[in-house]
Amino acid sequence: MFHNSGHVPKGARKLLGWQSHLELESLPTGGWGYDHFPASASYAGTIKAELDKDFLGQTGKFHTMWGEFGGFKRAAALQYECAAMLAWGAKCSIGDQLHPSGEMTFDTYDLIGAAYSQVEEKQAWCENTRILSDIALVSPEARVEAAGASPVSHNNTSLVEEGASRMLLELGYQFAVVDLQTPLDNYKVVILPDEQFLNGEFALKIKKYVENGGKLILSGQSLLNSQNDAAVLDIGLELVGKSEFNPDYLVATDLAPSLPIRGPFVIHGGAWNVLADEQWQVLATRRNPYFNRAWDHFCSHQHTPDAEDSEYLGAACNGQIAYFAHPIFTAYRQLGQPLLRDLVSEALKILLPEPLVETSLPTAGRATLTQQNEKQRAILHLLFTVPQKRGANASIYASGIQAVEVIEDIFPLNNIQCKVRLPQEFRQVTLVPAGQSLEFEQHEGIIIFSVPQLVGHQMVELSYA
Repeated sequence: MFHNSGHVPKGARKLLGWQSHLELESLPTGGWGYDHFPASASYAGTIKAELDKDFLGQTGKFHTMWGEFGGFKRAAALQYECAAMLAWGAKCSIGDQLHPSGEMTFDTYDLIGAAYSQVEEKQAWCENTRILSDIALVSPEARVEAAGASPVSHNNTSLVEEGASRMLLELGYQFAVVDLQTPLDNYKVVILPDEQFLNGEFALKIKKYVENGGKLILSGQSLLNSQNDAAVLDIGLELVGKSEFNPDYLVATDLAPSLPIRGPFVIHGGAWNVLADEQWQVLATRRNPYFNRAWDHFCSHQHTPDAEDSEYLGAACNGQIAYFAHPIFTAYRQLGQPLLRDLVSEALKILLPEPLVETSLPTAGRATLTQQNEKQRAILHLLFTVPQKRGANASIYASGIQAVEVIEDIFPLNNIQCKVRLPQEFRQVTLVPAGQSLEFEQHEGIIIFSVPQLVGHQMVELSYA
């Protein structure tokens, strides 16, 4: 029995207690997009054992969404969506709606059958798995749930969480989406993105996590108390106030060498004016614009250019904690500026220099690491495709017209370099289900190998004694 609300709200433990299992409804072409499911599945996989509930992914065969009679995806899209369910530890469900005549549409079942034939071949490596992660992304939805608000629906999900999860997916990090009740001790880095989290028992929980050596990423308001007048953690950061400028500019320092732009670049959302003591190293400084563009101060089409240096930090790290003065994850979700992701990547290189998984996948690639302990193996899932947005931006409810993320063409990638850090001693690396053995190197808890070709989805079995 599953009481469907179009979304599994994070942190709604009482609500989830009434479900016999979890169904992660996520129609990429129906407005959810292809990055909604990974975050939803990351949360379900995190609480699966705690709640003793299984979970499955649910997509649709439609070109758009429910109610589209005569709508069909390309087979490549449905195959990729099922592969993503397997990669994030979910069972598979594909939805359709029956014609009122009661007759089956065999085109639908041919389409679903093509996807499920691949699922059947891969099933043995996807049963009873757990997802391995070294980063915990604390869900802003969970903060809302803890405050007693109504559960969040799929069409009102958090831009903050989506921005943070997209960054981590594109950077290839292994992360779990967690709520305020999830134990944090086993995670090397915890991210509190953009919004205010540090109240009551959870604030004490984070303080203890940091005291025990845990690494932390804070951004925007997540540093502050509920009155927004002081930093909650005593970590050498002093709040002065909220910046009067929006947007303003960031400038990468020599401690953020990977950013290709070395001069000022714009960031929206408004910053908090924060000063750091000498233990902090600045990854990005700030520059103020001439003024905020308004009816009485005019400049061009959007905003004024940079004018002068700000005394306040843009991004900084003290080796254990990184802080971004702007709501950087929300800004990334809204505009997709890769420079913002580059800056977060620089902080993660400091906080997590040896991540669980590293690959040579491009940013559209996805990598997850699961484990079947009873079968003494880990499974690295590699996925790659490039959804294209097609159609017009109008409401499907109003006019039957909608922009859709379409997967039609699957391009092969060759020679993907992979590095996995696990404590086991591995005896074999195999492409499955094909059964092709790969050469590998292993030393000091690191296993290194190359996958000759990836076409959509490839699983790699890492067998240990």
